[in-house]
Amino acid sequence: MARRRHSRPQPAPVEVSGPSPAGTPHSRLAAPRRHAVLAGLALVVLTLVVYVQTWRFDFVQMDDPLYVFENGHITAGLTWSGAVWALTSFHAGFWIPLTWLSFMAEVQLFGVNPGAMHLGNVVLHLANTLLLCWLLNRMTKRLWPSVVVAALFALHPLHVESVAWITERKDVLSTCLALCATGAYVAWVTRPRWTTYAAVLLLFVLSLMAKPMLVTLPVLLLLLDIWPLDRLPRAPWPRRVSTLVREKLPLFAIAGAFGVLTVVSQHQGETPLDALPLPARMATAVTGTAAYIGRMFWPVHLSPIYFLSPDVLRIPGTGPAPSPAATADAMWAVLAIAGITGMALSWRRQRPYVLMGWLWYLIALLPVSGFLQSGPQSMADRFTYVPLIGLWIAVVWVAADLCHGRVARMAAVAAASLAIGACVFVSFGQVQVWRDSVAYSTRATEVTLGLDEFTAHIVAGEMMDRDGRLGEAMAHYTDAVRLQPASAQARQHLARTLVVSGRADEALPHLREALRLDPGLTAAHRTLGALLVSQQRYDEALPHLREAARRQPDDEGAQVDLGIALTFTHQTQEAVAAFDRVLRLNPENAVARRAKAELAGLAPSLRR
Repeated sequence: MARRRHSRPQPAPVEVSGPSPAGTPHSRLAAPRRHAVLAGLALVVLTLVVYVQTWRFDFVQMDDPLYVFENGHITAGLTWSGAVWALTSFHAGFWIPLTWLSFMAEVQLFGVNPGAMHLGNVVLHLANTLLLCWLLNRMTKRLWPSVVVAALFALHPLHVESVAWITERKDVLSTCLALCATGAYVAWVTRPRWTTYAAVLLLFVLSLMAKPMLVTLPVLLLLLDIWPLDRLPRAPWPRRVSTLVREKLPLFAIAGAFGVLTVVSQHQGETPLDALPLPARMATAVTGTAAYIGRMFWPVHLSPIYFLSPDVLRIPGTGPAPSPAATADAMWAVLAIAGITGMALSWRRQRPYVLMGWLWYLIALLPVSGFLQSGPQSMADRFTYVPLIGLWIAVVWVAADLCHGRVARMAAVAAASLAIGACVFVSFGQVQVWRDSVAYSTRATEVTLGLDEFTAHIVAGEMMDRDGRLGEAMAHYTDAVRLQPASAQARQHLARTLVVSGRADEALPHLREALRLDPGLTAAHRTLGALLVSQQRYDEALPHLREAARRQPDDEGAQVDLGIALTFTHQTQEAVAAFDRVLRLNPENAVARRAKAELAGLAPSLRR
């Protein structure tokens, strides 16, 4: 016995059933297997009612070209070179090789077919729904609350974006693997084996290879240890926590490595961490955290994109103070978050699922809350895909435990049915937003027009631009620059439409001013470099093209322009290297092949 006491501590096998809530015996909570099967079938049917319509949907111009149909590695299907690219590329600012490989596999099987890719997302979402229901039922032995949580997860309008947008394959795929990792963890808790723990580690790595958002999974597993697994041994608080943390150190190490990798890859994006000052990022984070809760209960005016408000964008040297309205929103958000946190803490003993669910929401949302700003959005519906699970658990379990008596249970069933029915109705319409680019742009413009005039002009300009209506787009961008002269993004947009319209001389001052305001604006470097090449001003073009090629190494056009500029500035070896990069991206690029052949003729020593 002494030997066992001093040996390396092992997690004790536990009965994964959770505490019996409100003194209710577990025997009363168990449901016949046929009820679970019927509930699963109902979840599948309701989910398909909402999402099967996506079979007829097209791509949208928001990120789908970048991720799929204009990405030569994807449209080539499963190839060795494509697999190498997937494993080594930071394309679109992420290292997500598993997502790229899933797209390649679909192209290999079905061609570049948007309907098949939409259904691929739907199948993964169905798997996530059933996995969530199974996990909750296994851990708590309470079928019907588990079914209600899974139904809300499957059908809530805030989750439409993650399922109906092809680009968000990374969301549903990473969540599926994370839920599988959670299932393996529950199995390991029940019967500790090294093979089961190895499965947890492998599935966690695969989840992060699809999308790195769930780096918080080790902490979420700690929350499950508290409730419903009830794994806290009867020991002083520091020892209890340290035991549970120690067994997850490999998971934390993996999360830390992927966190560093994500920061490095995001550094190549359009909106680096310092694009917003820390107070503005904090205000955006707390306001969004509170706003998602409101939209969970009242999901109206949902948009494909919510742009950052102009009053929080940094203007170098003259950064504007936040407006009184923005300051008030942030203060109310802080008070709401503090109030809910206080309530959850006060209920930590009698209703531990409230604290677990609330902390799950806050922790799962943290990587995308806005503290680490990435992209032009202030918030996004897709960010709630995993975090809202915690809030639904808290709400549904409170309601279930308050249902004492037949009348209360009937009222709870009616309320749950009404909520699920409302989700089906609203989500069915929300899915239509992702039908094609016209539907997407129409919805984004409608919602944004209710915001500030500047943002409305930017959104409307982008929508017109994608539809090829350059004159109307230019008018909107001109108004945006008039309203916010220090907006680098607005000037870059206006300059690009001027260049395409053949008014290059008018575009030059806007591009130079955009880069003065934001030297890291890749698109402005790219446009200015290409414009200067077209004017045969190669020496001036080189710094901008080098920067654009460095930030976007997979941009075929940028590499071609860089090669041309290097050729005419007599930097032959670098020019050949640039054209080689182009040919690795697209072996059929005629410009690069011809230019490289001509350079090889001028310099025979460079021939392979």
